[in-house]
Amino acid sequence: MLLTPDDFQAQQSPPDLKAHADRLGAALCGQISINPSSGFEARRQVSEDGEISYLVHIRHLRFMAQILPDCSWWNPQTRTRAHAARTGA
Repeated sequence: MLLTPDDFQAQQSPPDLKAHADRLGAALCGQISINPSSGFEARRQVSEDGEISYLVHIRHLRFMAQILPDCSWWNPQTRTRAHAARTGA
């Protein structure tokens, strides 16, 4: 699935990017989480001298990403710049 300008619903750039907003095409807010099918197994190990460590196995590591539209901003000038680049205008 490709994102479109309609996926970016914030009315202005995030405050921490305001100084650079004129040079940005967009600002995306999102969240990334581990897919529920991923699995972890940790085994406790004790060495001969009593030091404890853990051996971790990861199975089926997968991630999911989700855009947060209300926080994501599309620079309205981006379309103009893209059009100008295509047409040479």
